[in-house]
Amino acid sequence: QFMLQNWLESVQCAFLSRALARIMELPDSDDAFFAGLLYRCGELALLAQEKQDYLNLLANCHSPEERRQREQEHYQTQHMWVSQRILKQLDLPHAFRDATLYYHLPASSIVTAHPITRIVYVAHHIVTGQVKRFNEAVTLVRQVLDLQAQHVEMLLESALNQSQEIQETLGLHIDATLVRQTLLPPLPPEDDESTTLHSDLEQLRVERIQLKNI
Repeated sequence: QFMLQNWLESVQCAFLSRALARIMELPDSDDAFFAGLLYRCGELALLAQEKQDYLNLLANCHSPEERRQREQEHYQTQHMWVSQRILKQLDLPHAFRDATLYYHLPASSIVTAHPITRIVYVAHHIVTGQVKRFNEAVTLVRQVLDLQAQHVEMLLESALNQSQEIQETLGLHIDATLVRQTLLPPLPPEDDESTTLHSDLEQLRVERIQLKNI
């Protein structure tokens, strides 16, 4: 379940990051995709190394601050430093590495950071459910990215839908309790008895795809 949640949020962050980079007309918008995809790779590295001990640590933490503190006590490092070291070994740009370090800080502390670092910051807050409504997401986008573009809500929804389409294509059954972002509902289970609800959701997907194409 932890790996599925990490995968979902990383893919959502990747698509959101690329969409925001494109609307900001950055020349390296594809780089933003990989920055969003890899910014939490340190968690998977700790999981691979520590397995059940790491899952037990996560289960007993009630806040990001407590989690970082316990990681430091148990492993003499924290997951964001592991991520940074991995990306440094891959010889990826500094903006990629900074994105692994600063996504948990207050927005005011990164306003002068590289655009990709700020983009991943915004995407992380959306996919992990720290932003509850589209108007809050738009406010965060404008505050951190200084982006006044129109139709930001549609841009965010389209990017989130792309990750849902991949999840559906791969047949990944991600429990609704693992979906922390609240801007789009999770995919319904295949054995949903409510055919009307299923039909309505299918129609919404068709309309979203049409909007994305437009």
